[in-house]
Amino acid sequence: MFEEILPGLYLVGSGNLTHGGDCQAFLVQTGKEKGVLIDAGADPTAKGIITNIDVIGIHPTHLILTHGHIDHIGGAKPLKEQYGVEIIAHQADLDVMEQYDPIRSAAGYYGVRYAPIKVDRVIDRDIALTMNGMEFRIIQMPGHTPGSIAVLCIIKHQRVLFGQDIHGPLNPVWGSDRNLHNISLRNLLKLNADVLCEGHFGVIRPAERVRGYIEGYIE
Repeated sequence: MFEEILPGLYLVGSGNLTHGGDCQAFLVQTGKEKGVLIDAGADPTAKGIITNIDVIGIHPTHLILTHGHIDHIGGAKPLKEQYGVEIIAHQADLDVMEQYDPIRSAAGYYGVRYAPIKVDRVIDRDIALTMNGMEFRIIQMPGHTPGSIAVLCIIKHQRVLFGQDIHGPLNPVWGSDRNLHNISLRNLLKLNADVLCEGHFGVIRPAERVRGYIEGYIE
């Protein structure tokens, strides 16, 4: 089961749709039969996400991992094996993704063991990437983890923000930083997004509700 959020934007994974530990994972259509995945869920087989992608019929060419927690990276290896996706992530969470770390990945909390994965394209700054002819803005948002990122793109004339774990939580063992998190959230407000795809708490719209949601987590 999957959900169409907008034409060309699909929710392909979540705790309700696929695996109980999965974050909300999204597929953005970038061409007739191509797409970009945002996050990979916790399931080390990614079975539910793969099933949904195949039903939709869009072949993902890239996978953006928004940070190094198990519920976002656990399915990365099988997705790489299934589709040959190029994996993109931030340098500051690289060691958690490429080496098994049950503490900083929070895998120990979930009781899930993940397969370390090789990141193909490492981000260390705000950058715009064009994938299959569509632009994706990668925005650094440290706070939840040192290497947390958000993604902004235009879908059907709407500014769609994949803010993921805006809600936190924050934990020192993950390298969380409250001050950086507040700064990151204020920077996200400047993007004036019309639609917010959050990591766990649904899809928020329109722009006024997006702004209110983000502001609600600033201390």
